[in-house]
Amino acid sequence: MSAKIIASEPPHFAYIDAVRGLAFLAVLFAHVSVIDGCFPGWWAWSVGYYGVQFFFLASAITLCYSMESRKTKDKRPVLSFFIRRLFRIGPMFWLAILLYWTLPFESIRHDWLRPFSGETGPAGLDFGLNALFLHGWVPSAFNSVVPGGWSIGVEMTFYLIFPALFFKINSLSRAALGVFVGTLFAIIYFQKIGPFCQAHFYSDNKIPWFFTQFSFPAQFAVFLIGIFIYHLLRNENLKVLTKNKTGSVYLLISSLSFLASFLKFV
Repeated sequence: MSAKIIASEPPHFAYIDAVRGLAFLAVLFAHVSVIDGCFPGWWAWSVGYYGVQFFFLASAITLCYSMESRKTKDKRPVLSFFIRRLFRIGPMFWLAILLYWTLPFESIRHDWLRPFSGETGPAGLDFGLNALFLHGWVPSAFNSVVPGGWSIGVEMTFYLIFPALFFKINSLSRAALGVFVGTLFAIIYFQKIGPFCQAHFYSDNKIPWFFTQFSFPAQFAVFLIGIFIYHLLRNENLKVLTKNKTGSVYLLISSLSFLASFLKFV
């Protein structure tokens, strides 16, 4: 019985945990540098907010491995995927919502990550939208309940479309095309769509820079890069390269440079 359960589990990779650990440290130092930018080297750590994108990247890679492992073993793999994601993210996030519902808003009003809330705090509707994971599409609720909760809204939106992406992007060439299309869309979004929405629909500045920069359309290409990396890691030629220590270091530096350049460019 136990052997069967172990066999059905997706592979676990230490380097993914390392990426998550580095991403966590980057985000932590980024927040510290914003609160108190006087410690040595604060300016270098202030770019650590890109650590969230590394979380998204690692999420896309691990989800692909998990779906590949379970798709022939689960009776309803897509439904099982949604249930697992809901119970992995939902309970702690709902608990956080309850916590911030009961806290006096004055104590957290000036959090730099909460630019959409009025002086009286987020509205009841914002709490409801967060509870349903719909806040990623509503500016007033995007980050106004749980500090940093915007990333949960983005992640849950990705979960919603991930099964379709996984089964459609089923080769390295398709993944490369996905990255190209996703990058092109991100450029158009940042340069045309976002500014147009700000200028024509949100004249009172209720949807400032933060929403257009961090909503799902702005982050979608990062997930597509993760899917592309998954297919790269499964490529036989790449497996030969990663067995060599020099090749592995070169591949790591190249990948990080590409991602950093992409994030800076868009």
